[in-house]
Amino acid sequence: MQKLMAWSYSQCPDGIVSHIHQSVEGRSTLEVADVILAQRHLMVRAFSATGITIWTRNFELTKIKRKDIIWDCQGRPPYGIPFDLVSLVNRKGWQRKGEVDGALEGHEYEVYAQPKTPEICMFTHLRAWVKFLEEVLLQRPLQPEEYVFPRVGANGVVYPSDELSYDAVMKTLTWICTEAGLTARYTSHCFRRGGARYRFMFAPLGERWSLATIRWWGAWAEGESVDTLIRYLLDELTRYEKNHRDALCPIPREGDKSFNGDHILTAPITAAETRELKMSFDRELNRLSGKVEEVLDKLTLSPASSPYPLLLPSPSQPPISVQPTLHHQATYPTSLPSNAETSSTPSPPVPVDSASSPSPRIIPTLQVPPSDCHQHSHTAAKKTAPIPGVGIPDLPRGQEAWLAAVKQWEDPAASIGGKALKDWPEEWYTGPMRTITGVKRNIRKVIAIEFYRLQRDHQVFLAAYPEATRGVKPLFDAIQRQREGRGEITGRASKNGRPEVRASSSR
Repeated sequence: MQKLMAWSYSQCPDGIVSHIHQSVEGRSTLEVADVILAQRHLMVRAFSATGITIWTRNFELTKIKRKDIIWDCQGRPPYGIPFDLVSLVNRKGWQRKGEVDGALEGHEYEVYAQPKTPEICMFTHLRAWVKFLEEVLLQRPLQPEEYVFPRVGANGVVYPSDELSYDAVMKTLTWICTEAGLTARYTSHCFRRGGARYRFMFAPLGERWSLATIRWWGAWAEGESVDTLIRYLLDELTRYEKNHRDALCPIPREGDKSFNGDHILTAPITAAETRELKMSFDRELNRLSGKVEEVLDKLTLSPASSPYPLLLPSPSQPPISVQPTLHHQATYPTSLPSNAETSSTPSPPVPVDSASSPSPRIIPTLQVPPSDCHQHSHTAAKKTAPIPGVGIPDLPRGQEAWLAAVKQWEDPAASIGGKALKDWPEEWYTGPMRTITGVKRNIRKVIAIEFYRLQRDHQVFLAAYPEATRGVKPLFDAIQRQREGRGEITGRASKNGRPEVRASSSR
């Protein structure tokens, strides 16, 4: 989890998420690439932290709905420690208890903040994800029956009434593990196994759980075979204690001499351990000193030298001027210089009295010609994010798909946005939304209008278009051919001419 979270934060730091939230508050245009980046990382952080905290199987975690979470609960007095109450109603183990009515034991979990282990802090990561989902992706609160981990389309459209599929979970898990450099294969039980083993074996002294707590938290039913617990915990503990790969280490863990080698952690410090600790500090200080020297070497420049060899202009481009600026007077312009500023002569360096002040470190300030900036603005043009809370659900497969298309055209509840597709405002399916909702809306429109033309008679419609039993795509193509034959639309001609022209030329 530490490697996963470290890589995730390196790709999507908190600054990007804060900038998106500020853009939403200021009603600025969002870039779809930034939104999708933040969505993927915040979701996988919340999903993994939640799974390893309450030990869910992946298919159980995808079923959590907004009604299953109560925020900002107050702990027992006199401390009043805040927590979030999470209820799980789809756990496999509880289904074997045979209870139907009433509250099932173990359904509710009090989730507290875990500042000592931020990588697995469900309290932090789940809140951050739900806040992003509600304020950015939907721009409205989640409804009680909507999923906390909903399906999200490739274009960033959220379908809160559809749960995240198992295939999507495993695909996302494989993606982040591969990118973070983890080579092991992870299954649907990885967070459940990892969470149980951590609390039983690897948590700090005084924070490990008993077998009774493990059984309750993992929802293993009373009387259930102990094989599962043995496989999850004791077999792993045995392998750990019999592992002697660190026999050459100056401070071996000696896992076979006590439970999990805990005697090493509770024993008084020895002289050998003190020497190894001193050597460890020296190695870390040497590493940090080398990094500091590298940074200083890059920042300390003579006025005649340039640290940016890659920024040298080509013969066809105007030069980029580098002016030395004192570190305590360094400015970072918020806008690029105008033509008048770039055409004027550069200001002379600020004189410094070396006798009365220490030698300043010189930091370069770049002045980029306007022509380069104009060209960069065109190449850096990015795609805007979709309108939040607007989308069209996918149609089902099979013979009833065309009826679902007609329903989405007529029924406000069948689409995402609170309006029937026929009543959508134009900006919802044109402009930047054309490739997101425009094509899907047009398919529903064509099918519904043809259904109206045939007096909304199911038998007549199916007799005219038997392709409807094969799916929406064959039906849509058949309707378009009929409309083209009636002269309502003009078909798109290929580079070899229209079909009848190609047929006559071949004869």
